[in-house]
Amino acid sequence: RVSAPMVGQSGYAFRRLVRRHGCDLAYTQMIHAGNVCKAARESKAARRGGANAFIAQSLDVMRDEVEAAGTLGRGGAGGGRAPPHVVVQVAGNSPESVSEAALRILEHVSAQHPSADPLAAVSAIDLNVGCPQKIARAGNYGAFLLHDPPLLLAILDRLVRTVHDATDGRVGVTAKIRVLDDADATLALVRDVADTGIDALCVHGRTVRENKTATGPARWHAIARIVEEVGRGTPRGLPVFANGGVAVPADVARCARETGADGVMSSEALLEDPGLFARGGRPVPPPAAMLRRQAGLAREYLALAAEHPPPVGGGGSPEAAVKSHVFKMLYCALEREDFRDLRDKLADHDACRTMEDICAGTERVADRIDRLLETLGDDLGPVQGWYGRHRKDAGSGADIPLPPAVTAEERKAAARARIEAMRQGRKEGRGFARSGGENAGLEEASIA
Repeated sequence: RVSAPMVGQSGYAFRRLVRRHGCDLAYTQMIHAGNVCKAARESKAARRGGANAFIAQSLDVMRDEVEAAGTLGRGGAGGGRAPPHVVVQVAGNSPESVSEAALRILEHVSAQHPSADPLAAVSAIDLNVGCPQKIARAGNYGAFLLHDPPLLLAILDRLVRTVHDATDGRVGVTAKIRVLDDADATLALVRDVADTGIDALCVHGRTVRENKTATGPARWHAIARIVEEVGRGTPRGLPVFANGGVAVPADVARCARETGADGVMSSEALLEDPGLFARGGRPVPPPAAMLRRQAGLAREYLALAAEHPPPVGGGGSPEAAVKSHVFKMLYCALEREDFRDLRDKLADHDACRTMEDICAGTERVADRIDRLLETLGDDLGPVQGWYGRHRKDAGSGADIPLPPAVTAEERKAAARARIEAMRQGRKEGRGFARSGGENAGLEEASIA
């Protein structure tokens, strides 16, 4: 049960929350190798510790994670160490920069926690070969490395040798990829990737074109073929994680069964329901119970985030990252018309900018949920979940009844209309809160 790497979303507070609720292994957000190396060069010229400063801004691996970090690899936990615990993801487009960044990250984590084993600061370094965003296309990293197999293999080959040599093999190297359009080409590439000596492979069962509103069903059958080709039961013996299409708790066991994978990774569904892995095959709660559960998860996350603010990587602030998490967890309430005023207040950057403001706004939402349920009880009706907001159907075993689907264009038009109405309200002195750019950014996470 694995939590995916998500830019601006995979901070320690969220990783700790999902571990409380059944997650075994959590990835950090992506760190761009080029930025680490650039900071190192600039700091050397200026005689400053810029590389470590940059890593510290983007990475928040904590002592409990380091002390628990077992080796992620073909041999599993080794040397009496615990099972794998935390994986740091790196993105880049050159063997030199990716390997240098990996070493600097390991050195940084070891320096932050000197009492821990210096050769095993984390469970693994992961290479991002899955990000489908435009910025990855422009930088020729992420999923776009799939179109340049010689470069991808050169990066992995050097990364494996560098990390294994520096840590006596106690820190693994993994890769997170997407499938190609052609199944045979996917298998051929996966064989070559496995032969670089990586310790585990995560496969997202969608192509680079299938992301955001263009997302369709994940190709679990393609992942099953990869497991049959290079998995633990083959001479290559590579642990494989399956990613994609896990919408509800029942999907976790179904994905593991249909793919034969060693682990199941969730990203967007876990953002909405951090308790996804813990709920197993228990009966689907009615909408009223779900609203209460989501409010409880948001409160639990805020308590952790107040103690451990998220890193600023991804171009935002810690408060913006926290607010993004809260919006996803409370989406089922905030999308209702009778919660729109509270949604607008939470989205208003001027009125809700501090952790105290976000906590107060969350409590107002939770209080209104309680009052709503006192009035309506089980007559609440269906609610819309964040994970299913763009999907035409609920998918496999969805536990959130969905209203008639709307297109992304219809949602954008409605959002523009709401923003214009609020602007007009301000002009007329009605005191509407601003909900423009920041809230628009809260509904999307860059999923590697």
